[in-house]
Amino acid sequence: MNQRSTRFRRGRLPGEGVGLACGEWPGDGPPIVALHGVTASLMSFVGVAGQLAESRALLAIDLRGHGDSDQPPGPYTIDQHARDVARAMRSLDLGPSAIVGHSFGAYVATALAANEPGLVSRLLLVDGGHPPLAPAGVAPRVFAELAMAHSIDRVRRCYPTLDAYVESWRALPGLAGACSAWVDAFAAYDARTVPAGVRGKAGEPAVRAAYYEMLDLDAIERRLARVEVPIEIVRAAHGAARGLPPLLSDEVVARMRRHAPQAGLRTVEDASHYTILLGEAGATTVARLLQEVAS
Repeated sequence: MNQRSTRFRRGRLPGEGVGLACGEWPGDGPPIVALHGVTASLMSFVGVAGQLAESRALLAIDLRGHGDSDQPPGPYTIDQHARDVARAMRSLDLGPSAIVGHSFGAYVATALAANEPGLVSRLLLVDGGHPPLAPAGVAPRVFAELAMAHSIDRVRRCYPTLDAYVESWRALPGLAGACSAWVDAFAAYDARTVPAGVRGKAGEPAVRAAYYEMLDLDAIERRLARVEVPIEIVRAAHGAARGLPPLLSDEVVARMRRHAPQAGLRTVEDASHYTILLGEAGATTVARLLQEVAS
Protein backbone atom coordinates (compact mmCIF):
# COMPACT_ATOMS: atom_id res chain seq x y z
CA MET A 1 0.00 0.00 0.00
CA ASN A 2 1.19 3.47 -0.87
CA GLN A 3 2.04 5.28 2.38
CA ARG A 4 3.92 8.32 1.14
CA SER A 5 5.11 10.68 3.82
CA THR A 6 5.34 14.41 3.40
CA ARG A 7 6.28 17.40 5.48
CA PHE A 8 3.70 18.75 7.90
CA ARG A 9 3.54 21.80 10.12
CA ARG A 10 0.97 22.83 12.68
CA GLY A 11 -0.22 26.30 13.62
CA ARG A 12 -3.15 28.41 14.74
CA LEU A 13 -5.45 30.78 12.93
CA PRO A 14 -8.14 33.18 14.12
CA GLY A 15 -11.77 32.19 13.76
CA GLU A 16 -14.67 34.45 14.71
CA GLY A 17 -13.87 34.95 18.39
CA VAL A 18 -12.05 31.61 18.71
CA GLY A 19 -8.64 30.18 17.94
CA LEU A 20 -8.51 27.43 15.33
CA ALA A 21 -5.81 24.79 15.06
CA CYS A 22 -4.54 24.12 11.57
CA GLY A 23 -2.10 21.87 9.81
CA GLU A 24 -0.42 22.47 6.47
CA TRP A 25 1.19 20.03 4.12
CA PRO A 26 3.24 22.24 1.79
CA GLY A 27 3.19 21.97 -1.98
CA ASP A 28 2.82 23.97 -5.14
CA GLY A 29 0.36 26.81 -5.47
CA PRO A 30 -2.02 28.37 -2.98
CA PRO A 31 -3.36 25.91 -0.43
CA ILE A 32 -6.48 23.84 -0.88
CA VAL A 33 -8.58 24.32 2.29
CA ALA A 34 -9.76 21.07 3.90
CA LEU A 35 -12.63 20.71 6.40
CA HIS A 36 -13.26 17.54 8.43
CA GLY A 37 -16.35 15.78 9.76
CA VAL A 38 -17.95 15.33 13.17
CA THR A 39 -15.68 13.90 15.93
CA ALA A 40 -12.80 14.11 13.46
CA SER A 41 -9.96 16.59 12.97
CA LEU A 42 -7.55 18.05 10.48
CA MET A 43 -5.71 14.72 10.49
CA SER A 44 -8.61 13.21 8.53
CA PHE A 45 -6.66 14.44 5.50
CA VAL A 46 -3.31 12.83 6.29
CA GLY A 47 -3.88 10.19 3.61
CA VAL A 48 -4.99 12.69 0.97
CA ALA A 49 -1.92 14.81 1.75
CA GLY A 50 0.26 11.74 1.35
CA GLN A 51 -1.25 11.00 -2.05
CA LEU A 52 -0.85 14.62 -3.14
CA ALA A 53 2.86 14.19 -2.31
CA GLU A 54 3.42 17.97 -2.29
CA SER A 55 1.97 18.44 -5.77
CA ARG A 56 -0.48 20.85 -4.12
CA ALA A 57 -0.43 22.61 -0.76
CA LEU A 58 -3.16 21.45 1.63
CA LEU A 59 -4.36 23.48 4.62
CA ALA A 60 -6.62 21.54 7.01
CA ILE A 61 -8.46 23.30 9.83
CA ASP A 62 -9.89 21.94 13.07
CA LEU A 63 -13.43 23.25 13.34
CA ARG A 64 -14.39 24.89 16.64
CA GLY A 65 -15.13 22.24 19.26
CA HIS A 66 -12.84 19.70 17.56
CA GLY A 67 -9.19 18.78 17.63
CA ASP A 68 -6.96 21.46 19.13
CA SER A 69 -9.29 24.35 18.30
CA ASP A 70 -11.05 26.27 21.05
CA GLN A 71 -14.23 24.81 22.55
CA PRO A 72 -16.53 27.72 23.45
CA PRO A 73 -20.01 27.11 24.86
CA GLY A 74 -21.31 27.83 21.35
CA PRO A 75 -22.62 28.54 18.83
CA TYR A 76 -21.89 25.49 16.68
CA THR A 77 -24.10 26.15 13.69
CA ILE A 78 -23.00 25.36 10.15
CA ASP A 79 -23.00 29.06 9.33
CA GLN A 80 -20.85 29.81 12.39
CA HIS A 81 -18.27 27.23 11.32
CA ALA A 82 -18.27 28.82 7.86
CA ARG A 83 -17.67 32.27 9.38
CA ASP A 84 -14.74 30.85 11.33
CA VAL A 85 -13.20 29.41 8.18
CA ALA A 86 -13.74 32.68 6.31
CA ARG A 87 -11.98 34.60 9.08
CA ALA A 88 -9.07 32.15 9.04
CA MET A 89 -8.73 32.38 5.26
CA ARG A 90 -8.75 36.17 5.33
CA SER A 91 -6.03 36.16 7.97
CA LEU A 92 -3.84 34.42 5.38
CA ASP A 93 -4.95 36.72 2.55
CA LEU A 94 -6.27 33.74 0.63
CA GLY A 95 -8.19 34.57 -2.51
CA PRO A 96 -10.75 32.28 -4.15
CA SER A 97 -9.66 28.79 -3.12
CA ALA A 98 -10.59 25.18 -3.77
CA ILE A 99 -12.39 23.83 -0.69
CA VAL A 100 -12.73 20.15 0.17
CA GLY A 101 -15.10 19.05 2.92
CA HIS A 102 -15.69 15.54 4.21
CA SER A 103 -18.98 14.56 5.88
CA PHE A 104 -20.01 17.49 8.12
CA GLY A 105 -17.15 19.48 6.60
CA ALA A 106 -18.98 19.32 3.26
CA TYR A 107 -21.93 21.18 4.80
CA VAL A 108 -19.56 23.84 6.13
CA ALA A 109 -17.81 24.08 2.76
CA THR A 110 -21.18 24.60 1.05
CA ALA A 111 -22.13 27.33 3.54
CA LEU A 112 -18.77 29.02 2.94
CA ALA A 113 -19.36 29.03 -0.83
CA ALA A 114 -22.93 30.29 -0.41
CA ASN A 115 -22.13 33.01 2.14
CA GLU A 116 -18.62 34.04 1.04
CA PRO A 117 -18.47 33.46 -2.71
CA GLY A 118 -15.33 35.58 -3.05
CA LEU A 119 -13.35 33.04 -1.02
CA VAL A 120 -14.29 29.91 -2.98
CA SER A 121 -13.34 28.85 -6.51
CA ARG A 122 -14.51 25.21 -6.43
CA LEU A 123 -16.06 22.71 -4.03
CA LEU A 124 -15.24 19.05 -3.53
CA LEU A 125 -17.94 17.49 -1.32
CA VAL A 126 -16.70 14.14 -0.04
CA ASP A 127 -19.48 11.85 1.20
CA GLY A 128 -21.36 14.71 2.78
CA GLY A 129 -23.23 17.95 2.21
CA HIS A 130 -26.73 16.46 2.41
CA PRO A 131 -28.15 14.03 4.99
CA PRO A 132 -29.67 10.64 4.31
CA LEU A 133 -33.43 10.99 4.10
CA ALA A 134 -35.24 10.13 7.34
CA PRO A 135 -37.46 7.05 7.20
CA ALA A 136 -41.16 7.80 6.82
CA GLY A 137 -42.82 8.49 10.13
CA VAL A 138 -39.58 9.24 12.02
CA ALA A 139 -39.39 12.76 13.41
CA PRO A 140 -36.21 14.65 12.45
CA ARG A 141 -35.10 15.10 16.06
CA VAL A 142 -35.53 11.39 16.75
CA PHE A 143 -33.59 10.58 13.57
CA ALA A 144 -30.80 12.90 14.72
CA GLU A 145 -30.62 11.24 18.12
CA LEU A 146 -30.38 7.80 16.51
CA ALA A 147 -27.74 8.98 14.05
CA MET A 148 -25.55 10.59 16.69
CA ALA A 149 -25.67 7.78 19.27
CA HIS A 150 -22.38 6.18 18.21
CA SER A 151 -20.59 9.52 18.02
CA ILE A 152 -21.80 10.61 21.46
CA ASP A 153 -20.69 7.30 22.92
CA ARG A 154 -17.23 7.79 21.40
CA VAL A 155 -16.97 11.33 22.74
CA ARG A 156 -17.87 10.22 26.27
CA ARG A 157 -15.87 7.01 26.41
CA CYS A 158 -12.55 7.00 28.26
CA TYR A 159 -9.73 4.54 27.56
CA PRO A 160 -6.99 3.50 29.98
CA THR A 161 -4.05 4.24 27.66
CA LEU A 162 -3.16 5.91 24.38
CA ASP A 163 -2.60 2.51 22.83
CA ALA A 164 -6.11 1.44 23.85
CA TYR A 165 -7.56 4.59 22.33
CA VAL A 166 -5.72 4.11 19.05
CA GLU A 167 -6.76 0.46 18.97
CA SER A 168 -10.41 1.50 19.36
CA TRP A 169 -10.14 3.36 16.06
CA ARG A 170 -8.32 0.51 14.33
CA ALA A 171 -11.14 -1.83 15.34
CA LEU A 172 -13.95 0.22 13.79
CA PRO A 173 -15.74 -1.78 11.06
CA GLY A 174 -15.87 1.34 8.92
CA LEU A 175 -12.08 1.50 8.84
CA ALA A 176 -11.61 -2.07 7.60
CA GLY A 177 -9.10 -1.88 4.78
CA ALA A 178 -7.79 1.55 5.80
CA CYS A 179 -4.10 2.39 5.78
CA SER A 180 -2.89 1.59 9.30
CA ALA A 181 -0.32 4.38 9.35
CA TRP A 182 -2.96 6.98 8.48
CA VAL A 183 -5.42 5.65 11.04
CA ASP A 184 -2.74 5.67 13.74
CA ALA A 185 -1.76 9.26 12.91
CA PHE A 186 -5.40 10.34 12.96
CA ALA A 187 -6.12 8.61 16.29
CA ALA A 188 -2.93 9.78 18.02
CA TYR A 189 -3.64 13.41 17.13
CA ASP A 190 -7.22 13.12 18.39
CA ALA A 191 -6.24 11.69 21.79
CA ARG A 192 -6.24 13.87 24.90
CA THR A 193 -5.18 12.89 28.37
CA VAL A 194 -7.71 13.33 31.19
CA PRO A 195 -7.48 12.24 34.85
CA ALA A 196 -9.31 8.97 34.10
CA GLY A 197 -7.23 8.09 31.04
CA VAL A 198 -7.48 9.04 27.36
CA ARG A 199 -10.44 10.20 25.30
CA GLY A 200 -11.12 12.02 22.04
CA LYS A 201 -10.85 15.79 21.68
CA ALA A 202 -14.25 16.58 20.17
CA GLY A 203 -16.66 18.31 22.53
CA GLU A 204 -20.15 16.92 23.01
CA PRO A 205 -21.92 20.28 22.43
CA ALA A 206 -20.24 20.58 19.03
CA VAL A 207 -21.16 17.02 18.09
CA ARG A 208 -24.80 17.33 19.14
CA ALA A 209 -25.22 20.63 17.33
CA ALA A 210 -23.71 19.22 14.15
CA TYR A 211 -26.20 16.36 13.94
CA TYR A 212 -29.17 18.63 14.51
CA GLU A 213 -27.85 21.11 11.94
CA MET A 214 -27.40 18.36 9.35
CA LEU A 215 -31.12 17.60 9.44
CA ASP A 216 -32.29 21.11 8.57
CA LEU A 217 -33.08 20.16 4.97
CA ASP A 218 -34.54 23.52 3.98
CA ALA A 219 -31.44 25.43 5.08
CA ILE A 220 -29.09 22.85 3.56
CA GLU A 221 -30.80 22.90 0.17
CA ARG A 222 -31.10 26.70 0.15
CA ARG A 223 -27.33 26.91 0.61
CA LEU A 224 -26.72 24.46 -2.22
CA ALA A 225 -28.95 26.53 -4.51
CA ARG A 226 -26.89 29.65 -3.78
CA VAL A 227 -23.55 28.07 -4.73
CA GLU A 228 -22.40 29.29 -8.14
CA VAL A 229 -18.94 27.70 -8.36
CA PRO A 230 -18.27 24.23 -9.81
CA ILE A 231 -19.04 21.35 -7.44
CA GLU A 232 -17.82 17.77 -7.51
CA ILE A 233 -19.61 15.25 -5.29
CA VAL A 234 -17.43 12.29 -4.32
CA ARG A 235 -19.33 9.51 -2.62
CA ALA A 236 -18.31 6.19 -1.11
CA ALA A 237 -20.10 3.15 -2.51
CA HIS A 238 -20.46 1.84 1.07
CA GLY A 239 -21.94 3.60 4.09
CA ALA A 240 -20.51 3.71 7.61
CA ALA A 241 -19.07 0.23 6.98
CA ARG A 242 -18.56 -2.07 4.02
CA GLY A 243 -21.82 -3.63 2.86
CA LEU A 244 -24.05 -0.82 4.15
CA PRO A 245 -25.92 1.43 1.71
CA PRO A 246 -24.12 4.65 0.73
CA LEU A 247 -24.88 7.75 2.78
CA LEU A 248 -25.32 9.67 -0.46
CA SER A 249 -27.88 7.46 -2.15
CA ASP A 250 -28.98 8.06 -5.73
CA GLU A 251 -32.07 9.82 -4.37
CA VAL A 252 -29.98 12.09 -2.16
CA VAL A 253 -27.57 12.92 -4.99
CA ALA A 254 -30.52 13.72 -7.25
CA ARG A 255 -31.82 16.18 -4.65
CA MET A 256 -28.40 17.80 -4.37
CA ARG A 257 -28.13 18.18 -8.14
CA ARG A 258 -31.66 19.55 -8.37
CA HIS A 259 -30.50 22.49 -6.26
CA ALA A 260 -26.95 22.62 -7.65
CA PRO A 261 -27.22 21.38 -11.26
CA GLN A 262 -23.56 22.13 -11.92
CA ALA A 263 -22.52 19.33 -9.54
CA GLY A 264 -20.63 16.39 -10.98
CA LEU A 265 -20.50 12.95 -9.33
CA ARG A 266 -17.75 10.41 -8.72
CA THR A 267 -18.30 7.16 -6.83
CA VAL A 268 -15.40 5.36 -5.13
CA GLU A 269 -16.38 1.71 -5.29
CA ASP A 270 -13.82 0.36 -2.82
CA ALA A 271 -14.53 2.82 0.00
CA SER A 272 -16.73 3.42 3.04
CA HIS A 273 -17.58 6.77 4.60
CA TYR A 274 -14.29 6.58 6.52
CA THR A 275 -11.91 4.91 4.08
CA ILE A 276 -12.80 7.42 1.40
CA LEU A 277 -10.13 9.52 3.16
CA LEU A 278 -8.13 6.97 5.17
CA GLY A 279 -7.97 4.15 2.62
CA GLU A 280 -5.76 4.08 -0.44
CA ALA A 281 -8.51 3.96 -3.09
CA GLY A 282 -10.43 6.85 -1.58
CA ALA A 283 -7.45 9.04 -0.74
CA THR A 284 -5.99 8.52 -4.22
CA THR A 285 -9.28 9.50 -5.88
CA VAL A 286 -9.74 12.59 -3.70
CA ALA A 287 -6.12 13.66 -4.23
CA ARG A 288 -6.42 13.24 -7.99
CA LEU A 289 -9.60 15.30 -8.09
CA LEU A 290 -7.99 18.01 -5.97
CA GLN A 291 -5.09 18.17 -8.41
CA GLU A 292 -7.61 18.66 -11.21
CA VAL A 293 -9.86 21.22 -9.56
CA ALA A 294 -7.00 23.28 -8.13
CA SER A 295 -5.04 23.44 -11.40
